[in-house]
Amino acid sequence: MTNPKLSVVSPVFCAAPMVGELVARVTESAAKVTDNFEIILVDDGSRDDSWARIVEATEKNPRVRGIRLSRNFGQHCAITAGLAHACGDLIVVMDCDLQDDPRYIPTLAERAAEGFDVVLTSRIERNHPWVRNVCAGLFYRVFNSLTDREPADRTIGGYSLITRKVADAYLRIGDVHRHYLGVLGWLGFRQSVIRVEHGRRHTGNSSYTFLRLMRHAIDGITSQSTKLLRVSIAVGFAY
Repeated sequence: MTNPKLSVVSPVFCAAPMVGELVARVTESAAKVTDNFEIILVDDGSRDDSWARIVEATEKNPRVRGIRLSRNFGQHCAITAGLAHACGDLIVVMDCDLQDDPRYIPTLAERAAEGFDVVLTSRIERNHPWVRNVCAGLFYRVFNSLTDREPADRTIGGYSLITRKVADAYLRIGDVHRHYLGVLGWLGFRQSVIRVEHGRRHTGNSSYTFLRLMRHAIDGITSQSTKLLRVSIAVGFAY
């Protein structure tokens, strides 16, 4: 697409059965905002047929663009790759599993039109396995105890809309370990929040194992706080 008004970025990891439904539902919702939109699917080193399904989608729908990473770098790096290739004035970021319902895309755009550069979504209920919900609760408790910023809201998910200037600022942050929502909060642009229903996964199981969740949590905390560094320095001097 030439100078699209809206870009929708979605990381894809081992989600081949979902690609077709994702494209169909995003296309239906994005068309309610503008006819000039693009869908960017980032294959984050999938081990299944996800890339083949993405290629198939690009052949059927000229609005779809595919990016294939050389290996599995993680969700937040995949989001960054998508933002680097997105051309829209407005950019929606959403998961590929359709727990983030594309029907909220017009609502996100409407809120942005009110003058907000970042529109986040608050999940009425988190439809994740209990282990993941427990881990999320522990992460936010630890994160909020270590951060110097306002406490993070655990109901806020990655499903969001940002404007072009926010995306450009985000891409200037060169950290290897990054947390999408953490960086958005640090940048300080004017934000708003809408309430959404968090649906059940369209098919299959989440790729986030307990160990992957722990690694993600540690990266998120250490990339957004210096308190652990200060504690380690203090302990070093004490010994």
